[in-house]
Amino acid sequence: MDTLIDIVQRFPAMILALNARGEILICNQWFQEKSGYSASELISNPNSLKLIFGEDPDFKKLEKVIKREGKNFTENFPSMKCRCADGSFKFVQVVLRYRQEQPLAPGIHIWIIGFDRTEERLLKNELEESSLRFEMISKATNDAVWDWDVLNNTLWWGEGISKLFGYPKAGRQTEFDWWVERIHPEDREKVVRSLLNAAANGEQSWSSEYRFLRTDGTYAFVLDKGTSLFDKNLKVYRMIGGMIDISDKFIYENSLMIKNQQLAEYAFFNSHKVRAPLSRLLAIVEMMKQLPSDNPDLSRLLKSTHESALELDREIRDVNKLISTDIRVRTERED
Repeated sequence: MDTLIDIVQRFPAMILALNARGEILICNQWFQEKSGYSASELISNPNSLKLIFGEDPDFKKLEKVIKREGKNFTENFPSMKCRCADGSFKFVQVVLRYRQEQPLAPGIHIWIIGFDRTEERLLKNELEESSLRFEMISKATNDAVWDWDVLNNTLWWGEGISKLFGYPKAGRQTEFDWWVERIHPEDREKVVRSLLNAAANGEQSWSSEYRFLRTDGTYAFVLDKGTSLFDKNLKVYRMIGGMIDISDKFIYENSLMIKNQQLAEYAFFNSHKVRAPLSRLLAIVEMMKQLPSDNPDLSRLLKSTHESALELDREIRDVNKLISTDIRVRTERED
């Protein structure tokens, strides 16, 4: 039959048994393996407890509880810093138990039971750091940063939603439909469908350009991009992204397109509306030069008319060349 000590040694958690002075009498195998201390280093050493928990802010409170007498009690410390023999730390949930009327073993005043919470604590710290980093990025950028919880269908908005569009939603959640309702009616179905399809199909990224309503009633032209996060089943459970106001760029490109179209029309007008009668005039002059004439004044007039027509033709060609070059340069800049 297993003795109490046998059970304690095999128990898959830290177990320490202390006397009334706070000295360790029993140190189970699990704690020795996890901490790197040997039982001989800790047992009957008056400083063992301080060595293990001394750097935790709650150590003084722990000492007071250990020295408490006169009644049964259970005290819980959710996360205490535990120093290991190699100088590293683990985070342990510590439970202290004292039963006056049923002493578990001679000389034992209190039992300490500990459960390793290191991974949970590190994960919590990472999540807190990631959340803080994400919030700082959203404040530092002019983009309207968003975080879509796909399962709950809610959106968290950063500072940009206020800076760019005037909405008092920074740092707060909205329903998914809040965003949908502010997309221009002509763009809404296409944009929402593309985002939902991206999530449903497990796509790594998503982007779209559309018009988004400002609080003043006008629409901004935005470029919206998102990146997917996947669960262990490779399902998209979250998407993080940001909206960029590209209204100025859109207006410039739209204006550039109109100007290019106008220049092209002007070049066509020069080529066909102006040069066509000019070509006919040159042909008439050539025909008149073939006619016999003894009048020197007429010959001079014909020669002058011909030279003027040729000069005008060259000027029109140069203008068309300049217009074509301007259109090409504008188009290259746009691309």
